[in-house]
Amino acid sequence: MPSEASAAGSPSKKTDQGWIDIKKFSLQVIEAGKVKPLPNYVLQGPKGGALARGGRAGAGAGNPLGAFEAEKKYKKNLEALKYEIEDKNREIDGLRKEKDLGHDSYKRLDAEKKSLEARLVDKHSKPPRETQNESIAHSQAQQLA
Repeated sequence: MPSEASAAGSPSKKTDQGWIDIKKFSLQVIEAGKVKPLPNYVLQGPKGGALARGGRAGAGAGNPLGAFEAEKKYKKNLEALKYEIEDKNREIDGLRKEKDLGHDSYKRLDAEKKSLEARLVDKHSKPPRETQNESIAHSQAQQLA
């Protein structure tokens, strides 16, 4: 029987004697090529010295438990970064509000300064009644002359 398979040029069909099916194998390779690759953090596993820091033996790359721990660490770091971003955003909002309050105070004080300057100029000018009296006195003096 093996002589017939090799004579026919199709040894891949004899899987029961240790041969592999080339068509199935090539389809599996093509299928594996289409699958999205694992992220780097899953492939890397823990770094060297994991045992010295209390890591578990056998938790290296290729160990599903190591990949799970790496993913758990990644998610924990991601969550911490989310909280940090939220805190920074709250801080930025507070600083924006503080800036807006400062700008509003500046506008209010500037308007108050201008009104006080206008009152100061008015204070140095003669009051309308005095101006009117001078005008009458001046016109009378011109009539006499």
